[in-house]
Amino acid sequence: MEERLEGSGLAFDADIAGKVLKRCFKVPHLALRFFNWIKLRDDFSLTTEMYNTMLYIAGEAKQFQVVQKLMEEMEASSCEVNLKTYTIIIAHYGKAKLFGSALLVFEKMKQFGFEADYAVYSIMVRTLCIAHKADIAIEFYKEMVLKDMTPSLGLYKMFLNCLAISGDVNAVHSVSDDMVRKFQIPETVVYGLVLKSFCISGAITDALQMIRSIKNRGLSVGHVHFQTLVKGFCKAGKVEDALEIVDIMKRKNLMDSNIYDMIIDGYLLKNDISRALDMFQEMKDSGHLLHCFTADSLKIQGVQERRRVV
Repeated sequence: MEERLEGSGLAFDADIAGKVLKRCFKVPHLALRFFNWIKLRDDFSLTTEMYNTMLYIAGEAKQFQVVQKLMEEMEASSCEVNLKTYTIIIAHYGKAKLFGSALLVFEKMKQFGFEADYAVYSIMVRTLCIAHKADIAIEFYKEMVLKDMTPSLGLYKMFLNCLAISGDVNAVHSVSDDMVRKFQIPETVVYGLVLKSFCISGAITDALQMIRSIKNRGLSVGHVHFQTLVKGFCKAGKVEDALEIVDIMKRKNLMDSNIYDMIIDGYLLKNDISRALDMFQEMKDSGHLLHCFTADSLKIQGVQERRRVV
């Protein structure tokens, strides 16, 4: 095909070449071969957009040596590097959990005078949260706030979880204050996310303090809050404490199959088959729908227990 194109006399422009590359997203080796072929043509000059497309393809394929080589080529050929170029590279380093490389590219971008936009900051915060680098993530978050960038609710959720897991309770409350006061996110939403982050991190004492704080602010504590607490207690191995929440839910007529599932799974995690079966029976007697996962778990665990007895 290359020979036929060479002999056809057809003129290639950046638009056509760019379309060919975009057709090669799922076959990166072919994209690279076409890219290397076209850049050798005397009548053709590679554009920033073409390099960006190739960087994206190489990054998706996790071919980071190719990414590095392409960046070096851009610099050597004096091809303009723009904000999109850095965004693509940072995003792919982030997806690959190479937070150190992402930080280096971010610093390089700043050195060349590019101002990071919302996309770059959100990528960096997500990358650092995945890497459990809460202390660095909070610095990027502070820069976002100073630049009046509003993080998405999904980003806030990830960030709060990261801070809670790190044990920085003060930072969790500071960020939640930003959410309410600066970005006008409803308190019910914010405190629900904070409660969940404490439960995910196993900080049950802080979770209970959050419940008290919600009540003190005159906000209602509903089914979602109770469910979050039950899940948090069970995950932390404190099933007996979770049962106290269950008693409150029973009095308020808030019980459902999900709560029973959590308690049963909590007992199974502790290998307390007898109590798991008792709760399973209570669930059936109460008329709640059985979840297949719970039933299968109990059947498997029950069979294993009987085998041990035999």
